[in-house]
Amino acid sequence: MKIIGENRQLKVVKGIMVVAKGKLVGNLYRLVGETLVGEAAVASTKSESSFVWHKRSHKFLDLIHADTCQVPAVSIGGCSYFVTFIDDFSRKVWIFMLKRKSDAFEKFKKFKALVENQKGTKIKCLRTDNGGEFCSKEFDDFCNEHGIKRHLTVPGTPQQNGVAERMNRTLMERARCMMSTAKLGKEFWAKAVNTACYLINRSPTISLKMKTPEEVWSGKPANYSFLRVFGCDAYVWVPKEKRTKVDKNSKRCIFLGYETGTKGYKLWDPTARKLIISRDVVFNEDVFQCTAKKEEARKIVIEQEASFDDAVQEENIQNDPQSESKPESELESELLHEGTSSGDAVSPRPRRAIRPPARYDDYVTSLKPQSNYVCAYLALSEEHEPTSFKEACESVNFDQWRGAMEEEMESLHKNKTWDLVQLPEGRKAIGCRWIYKLKKDSEGNIERYKARLMIKGVVLAFVASLDLELEQLDVKTAFLHDDMIIAGNNPTYVSTLKAQLAGEFDMKDSGAVNQILGMKVFRDRKDMKIWLNQKNYIERVLQRFNMQNAKPVSTPFPVHIKLSSEYSPSTEAEKAAMSRVPYSSAVGSLMFAMVGTRPDIAQAVEAVSKYMANPGRVHWDAVKWILRYLKDTSSVSLCYRSMEPDCVGFVDADFAGDRDKRRSTSGNVFIMAGGAVSWESKLQPVVALSTTEAEYISISHACKEAIWLERLLAEFKMKQDTFSMHCDSQSALLLAKNPTFHSCTKHIDVRYHFVRQLVEDGKILLHKVHTSSNPADMLTKPVARDKFNWCKSSIGLEEV
Repeated sequence: MKIIGENRQLKVVKGIMVVAKGKLVGNLYRLVGETLVGEAAVASTKSESSFVWHKRSHKFLDLIHADTCQVPAVSIGGCSYFVTFIDDFSRKVWIFMLKRKSDAFEKFKKFKALVENQKGTKIKCLRTDNGGEFCSKEFDDFCNEHGIKRHLTVPGTPQQNGVAERMNRTLMERARCMMSTAKLGKEFWAKAVNTACYLINRSPTISLKMKTPEEVWSGKPANYSFLRVFGCDAYVWVPKEKRTKVDKNSKRCIFLGYETGTKGYKLWDPTARKLIISRDVVFNEDVFQCTAKKEEARKIVIEQEASFDDAVQEENIQNDPQSESKPESELESELLHEGTSSGDAVSPRPRRAIRPPARYDDYVTSLKPQSNYVCAYLALSEEHEPTSFKEACESVNFDQWRGAMEEEMESLHKNKTWDLVQLPEGRKAIGCRWIYKLKKDSEGNIERYKARLMIKGVVLAFVASLDLELEQLDVKTAFLHDDMIIAGNNPTYVSTLKAQLAGEFDMKDSGAVNQILGMKVFRDRKDMKIWLNQKNYIERVLQRFNMQNAKPVSTPFPVHIKLSSEYSPSTEAEKAAMSRVPYSSAVGSLMFAMVGTRPDIAQAVEAVSKYMANPGRVHWDAVKWILRYLKDTSSVSLCYRSMEPDCVGFVDADFAGDRDKRRSTSGNVFIMAGGAVSWESKLQPVVALSTTEAEYISISHACKEAIWLERLLAEFKMKQDTFSMHCDSQSALLLAKNPTFHSCTKHIDVRYHFVRQLVEDGKILLHKVHTSSNPADMLTKPVARDKFNWCKSSIGLEEV
């Protein structure tokens, strides 16, 4: 409180409130018991108002604070969220991991049953924010049914739920510190958060008069004798029945926390990549396994790059730092040091020693003195997939890769894949190489390290929803075979075929299909729907190019931008700067998503792929725009429904849209069972002289695809004799249907006139469709957001 005396008056002030005033009577002030509030003070000091909402509870479960927290990484168990519950009286914290935010309701019911059974009293009040996970109808009905009062915060004032908000922040801060010290990957965040919660509940708190929350809750003092350093080395006893006489009697693991309900420790076996619960453990708390492996890997790489580093240092000594390289560095710095929050050029974020480097620091730091190159090169992710045998040997996970290669060779011998023969004279043996792949499940978690000795592998996925059984087998050795999918209308026949295959080859029965070629598969048998998406792949691409925190956009390409070669670098300095930008790698990553499940980015990818030989800054900005769009739509999926499996095509063209050579762009999409099964956005090989010619050429391209789809469907015993094709150009349709001579179209190459033959034979039926009803429009040019969203939904793209 403050006491202010002015104008023969005395004011007692607390914050912005005048709690009392006094008048001067003689030599004394007489206090008047009333409160005064200055209107100007209230209007100008909004941020100073108190957010204290309540007094501390005096009984267990009188008030529970709850909040959810999203983590931008998938845990080992496939979770991306967690929810915290805090008892206001004891300040004890409970944590539950969530795969979806909507799971918070089920976790609350579990929490309620747990704590009410322990304390013999009921939860009186629950305080949360206005998140949908807490404000659903079923959540409100449950609270009303059990007499639980709700405290909801005012929108925009998280301070009213400050206990839970601050606890989430504390948990994440401590979890980050533990993972950083142990050099563990992001997939271990859930174990770190659980351990942080365990330690917080056993830490003395000033508000509890230096007691621990666990002591207040249970009435028993905390026991610290079994605490260990998170992430340290742990040697687990291997029982006799699980080892031979020559095997080691212990296994080296990583300590990940404490198991609730048992007197055991959570441990991670990096070789088998699985969790172990054991009490027979010997700890080495001064050694961190991941840190030691990374240091060893650094030594190997530094020795191999020593000559390069020495050469760079010598070059830097001989060159004057004030030489003509200054404009180049300024250009490069302006180009590459761009923030990811908005996608526009901003100053680089500050770096701290304790933070891991960004995924693409290797090309950013190359703009600085080149002696930093080796340090940047060493900052590769430990989950990196080696591209050669040499790189696998240098990997921090070499033990896992070696085990995978030994397993592969053993399988090749077991299946008698080859015969050892003399090489015929004058002949050359076909070479082969190791392909290293991290085997992941549908959530993106690594199941096991996998190596395949293979010459070539091609997998074609064609899913049509006829409510068939869909099963998957994983062949252990893929020299002659690969992962396979079995579809059939009789579960017994499917099981019989799987058993016959398993009798011939060593394979794993993966059950119902949930992933193929990196695409996640969801299925709703009740509504007879199948969804395909590449969310996990897209998220990895965003992290790879440091765009995971970019500002999202609603379309893959801005309508007002027209790319051309005039934006390509013209000076040597500009070319040198762009040579360090991973343009080709980014476009290639986008192409894989486009051909898999994302026809909505086909036109944008086609536009940026034309400049891979000599990209400029504007081209790179366009690539980042696509990545920002994927950031906002990573969960968009292709949906196939149970309906008549007739394949229908839509065709469109953008006349002379290419600014460099004035060529037109063809676009077509074929829809089957409600979803796109084939799509194309392609620059036409010739310069069309009219809109009619451009549309006619686009129809001919689509007819080729229709012929291929007809043959493919025939192999699936789903013969379709006639394909319906929709186009918004009346003149192009008349040209295809009318074979008479036209002087204005006589120059059109004869190879495009085979459309007329298909129309005459009745294999193609051409129909006129209005431009506003043609989903192929988005495959030829950028369109406005509303039209773009309609096109997406028309070809089966939807959020899941």
